[in-house]
Amino acid sequence: MKKNIATKAAVLMLGAALLTVSAPFLHAKETAPVLSYQLDISRGKVPTMETLYRIVDFIASLGYNEFQLYTEHTFAYKGHSTAWGNFSPITPDEIRKLDDYCFKKGVELVPNQNSFGHFERWLSNDKYSFMAQCPEKKNALNPTNEVSIKFISSLYDELLPCFRSRLFNVGCDEVQKVSQSDYLDFLGKISKLVKERNHTMMFWADIVLEHPETIDKVPLDAIALNWGYDRNYDFEKTTTILKNCGLKFYVCPGTSSWASLVGQTSNMVINVKKAVDAGMKNGAIGYMMADWGDGGYPQPWLVSVPGIIALADRVKRGVVHDFDSLAKRIDEVLGCKVGKTLMDIGTLDTLTTVKSGNDTVLWRMLRKGAQFGKIRFSRPAGERGVSVERMNNVFEAWKSALEMADLNGAPQWVKDDVELLWVLREALQLRVKGEHERVVLEIRPKFSEIWLRQNRIGGLQYSLESNFSETLPKGY
Repeated sequence: MKKNIATKAAVLMLGAALLTVSAPFLHAKETAPVLSYQLDISRGKVPTMETLYRIVDFIASLGYNEFQLYTEHTFAYKGHSTAWGNFSPITPDEIRKLDDYCFKKGVELVPNQNSFGHFERWLSNDKYSFMAQCPEKKNALNPTNEVSIKFISSLYDELLPCFRSRLFNVGCDEVQKVSQSDYLDFLGKISKLVKERNHTMMFWADIVLEHPETIDKVPLDAIALNWGYDRNYDFEKTTTILKNCGLKFYVCPGTSSWASLVGQTSNMVINVKKAVDAGMKNGAIGYMMADWGDGGYPQPWLVSVPGIIALADRVKRGVVHDFDSLAKRIDEVLGCKVGKTLMDIGTLDTLTTVKSGNDTVLWRMLRKGAQFGKIRFSRPAGERGVSVERMNNVFEAWKSALEMADLNGAPQWVKDDVELLWVLREALQLRVKGEHERVVLEIRPKFSEIWLRQNRIGGLQYSLESNFSETLPKGY
């Protein structure tokens, strides 16, 4: 693995120089390292243009100089409405307008199209299913089917001209039931497509990090995105591997807001610190805050704000926040007293005393409908789920945290998001009482009204069915 390090180092130095001079604008690359924010718009919630502009304003004010919209099926490719038709996708014209807006703010809008796995929305349709690697699950393209690479190529031809950026995030994470050799071969074919279009490939590094002995097969000029969202993820180990292989890389912690309802602030604070510490030690060229929307994106964007601020302050200001300092900083940034609310509400799941992996028990309860008491994957010895007494403690702490907020002077979107946190609390209370029909009749209209203040209607029905049904959501 180390035999080509000297050669790789030379190639990488040349590649870095070419990347800098080929960029159509330099102001987003003048400061090192890159500070990036990736927003998931493929789990139902596609923001309005007004909301996207506001997010750009927000991240730019904190020092972010790169923005990515994670897409699977939410770009309006011509002839492919079968995949995106019900999700109010971003159009080419809208991307160009957003790219212009980002440019004026000193932010590079980087194209992002997952190109291997996470293809369920495409492959579940008969029009595309013949390209699936696994006919039963249909979550990844078949890397040995030449039609797959031709299909990806056609998407790139339509997507990439909408952006100034010469970077391109092709995803390729969490690919299942594909051999390592087939994975690397397909990644190489994707890299060739990207190079032919004069772009530099970025890709999620999880698959190659599972088999570090194969990393020397990764294209030399690619940028690896080293993601890990749990407080125990070993950024020290993985960044050392990438450094020793001579690959350029970002470290990518997460907001810990998705699949949570209210955030997981304890996890986020540790995750951010470990990511940046390892990145600085081992030469990361960038830091990306990943913000996902699993399960229909029921949580408000506001619960992502602590993580977005924490990463920016660590990278740009050298500030390592604790709970109290981050709460004060949130108040400063948002212009109202909501920081302690967000930090405290992000610890609610710990009151259940049950850990549910990368998500939270509260989120699973909301989604499970009438089976709310049977929390899969989260059953302590001798228990099935979480007691009503513990849930009452959660609701009391939830109420106290929200009542601490002083929204005088707050932007309207902050007020909207705090309102949604009250609605989510009400929904879960109805679950505990077994009043699942009221969740459908009362919560759905409230949730929908708040959703449409900041987001497009496409994807709303998916979110409602995923979170506010009487029974388990389809595909749970």
